[in-house]
Amino acid sequence: MASYPGPSEFERPARAPFCKNVFFSVLVCACTLALFEIGSRLFVSHEDDLVRKEHEDLIRVLGLPGMIDLFDPDPDLFWKLKPNLDSERISGTIGRYPVTFEVSTNEIGLRSRPIPREKREFRVLVLGNSCAFGIGVDDEETWPARLEEMLRRSTGGDVLVMNASVPGYSSYQGKCFLETRGFALRPDLVIASFGFNDASEWSSRSDMQVARALAAGRSGGPLAASRAYLVLRKVVAGVRATETTENTKKRPRLSPREFDRALVEIRDLCAERNVPVLFLIWPFRKQMEEKNDALLAYQRIVAEVGERERVPLIDLVGPFLEAEGDLFVDNLHANAAGCRVAAEAIVSVLEGARVD
Repeated sequence: MASYPGPSEFERPARAPFCKNVFFSVLVCACTLALFEIGSRLFVSHEDDLVRKEHEDLIRVLGLPGMIDLFDPDPDLFWKLKPNLDSERISGTIGRYPVTFEVSTNEIGLRSRPIPREKREFRVLVLGNSCAFGIGVDDEETWPARLEEMLRRSTGGDVLVMNASVPGYSSYQGKCFLETRGFALRPDLVIASFGFNDASEWSSRSDMQVARALAAGRSGGPLAASRAYLVLRKVVAGVRATETTENTKKRPRLSPREFDRALVEIRDLCAERNVPVLFLIWPFRKQMEEKNDALLAYQRIVAEVGERERVPLIDLVGPFLEAEGDLFVDNLHANAAGCRVAAEAIVSVLEGARVD
């Protein structure tokens, strides 16, 4: 009878210890994640970098690449003017219009004179975009600077006009500035001038979507710095999106309804603190060339909100049509003469107010 070897006589395969298996599994996962992170960093920018790049692209399209050096990133406002700029010379071409001007800022990055610690003067806070900032004109030629000069002369009192306007700003950014630092400047009057940037496209995203993405990145803890995490978050967001790609490409920074709401929120913030607010309607060169005083696009929304919410309006379309000569440096921004017309129109609305 044949005999068979017992179990001990077979050569059994050695089994790796459990800990060793776990170690190699973790190592493989770590290497995979590391490669994913490295690849993501090569091809995907962080949200803050994307916002900065989008803003820089807007400036280059505008034709003034030298303006990029005027800005710093900001977690709430997306970007802001650098403080203590001293007569920075900007030259370029907007469309077919050549422009050259100098920009200075005060200690907190406003294009206006230094703000005294002790308040003794009547303070006007201007919230706006590049039209109120004054692209194409020197510091003393902007309409906020002209407004300060005219109010001082007409009232005989001390007046400080704080120009918090920044190129590229929308009403959403103006509202955020008012909330986060505007009221700390103790204004007695707020003038808001928005519309053109609100209607523009912004990489298929609204300003609110940009703000949420930045906030999510800041609150993501250790994951906030990870490009791989950003990729996964974008994938999830893309799956949840209900709009088609074609529709999102045409998405303005603020829709008409969102623009309406942002203006109302600016009004409400001022009302809560008993600070009067005025809305400014800025004209187009096209309206002057066509002698057309009918309000266009987001200009109409400013007028509608002002009438509905009982906010005083300063419609500059009429005064610009009545003035003689060319008032623009390009299709949108006023030259020195146009800024003077704007300041005079605002002063006429403010006549009778006690400024001392």
